[in-house]
Amino acid sequence: AQLNEGGIEIYAAFGTLTSFNDAIIEDVDHRVHVTKMSDVDISDVESMESLIHSVDPTAIIHLAAISAPLKCENDPPLAMAVNCPLALLNVVPAHCDLLFLSSDQVYDGSHPPYSESSPAKPLNVYGKSKLAFEEQLCGSESQFRDRAVCLRSSLIVGPATPFACRKQTFLQFIHDSMQANIAHDYYIDECRSIVFVGDVIRTISHFLKHGTRVNPGIYNLGGPESLSRCDLALGVAEHCGFDVALAVEAERSGMPPGPVPNPLDISMVSSKLFNVTGIPMTGLEKILEVTFPLVMSNKDAKLI
Repeated sequence: AQLNEGGIEIYAAFGTLTSFNDAIIEDVDHRVHVTKMSDVDISDVESMESLIHSVDPTAIIHLAAISAPLKCENDPPLAMAVNCPLALLNVVPAHCDLLFLSSDQVYDGSHPPYSESSPAKPLNVYGKSKLAFEEQLCGSESQFRDRAVCLRSSLIVGPATPFACRKQTFLQFIHDSMQANIAHDYYIDECRSIVFVGDVIRTISHFLKHGTRVNPGIYNLGGPESLSRCDLALGVAEHCGFDVALAVEAERSGMPPGPVPNPLDISMVSSKLFNVTGIPMTGLEKILEVTFPLVMSNKDAKLI
C-alpha cells in the first residue's frame, strides 16, 4: 500500500515523538503536507467516524497514549480507552494501513533480553493496555493482522523537541539537572534498549513508504545497547563535561515497592526489525553527539 492521493492520520498527544510529526511526513514524501490538526476523542465512535470520513486516510499511525504509569494505574478504564481505542477499529477503512507504537513495558523484566517470541507479561496497567491493542491488531483472530504493524518501542531519547511538549526526554532531564549542579540517584539495575528518536522516525517512515501489508506483525524497536539509567547519566556527564559525581549510583531492586509495578531489565533484541527495514539503530555515543552538539545549536542537529 504505497502512499498516493490519500492522507495519513496521526493520532497523538503532544509528547516527545509527536513533536517530530513533520519529520515523519516529510521523510515519506515531500509532496505530502499536513493540512490540519484536529482535536478528537479517540474513544468515541462518532468522532472517529467523522474524522476518518473527512480525511479518507491510506494509513493511520496511532501514537496517542496515556504514558504516565501512575495515571494508568489510578484510572485503568481511561488508560484502556486511549491506549486501546476500539472506537478507531470500528470505523477504520478496509484499504487503510495501521501502525501502532506499543511499548517494551509488555515484558515483565524477568528474562532479558527479549525477542518478539518471548512471553508478553506486563506488570502494570500501561503495559497491559498496550498489549491489549497489540492483540486487537495482530492477534490470531484479528481481522487487521494482515495490514497492521506494532512497534514495541523502548525509551525514546534525542534532541529537545521542536516545540514545547508536556515533557522532554530523559536525556534533557539529566542534562538540565547536571547543568544546575543538582545530583540525582540513577538506577544501575533498571535497563532499557534506549532508542534514538530519529531511528523511530525512520522506522515509521519505512512502513509508510512500503506499506504495512508487506511485513505485518509485531517488532521490537530498541537500540543496540542495554543501558541503565546510570549509564545514561554518566554518558551525559562525560560528553558535556559535567561532574560525574552528580550521577549517584542506586539500586532500584533495593528500594521499597512503589505505587506502580515496574520491570527492571526489559532489554530487547531488535534484529527482526533490522532484517525487514535495514535501518541500523544508533548507539549512545552518537545519540549524545546529536542531542548535545558541542559546536552547533540544538536546532541544527539532524534527526534523519
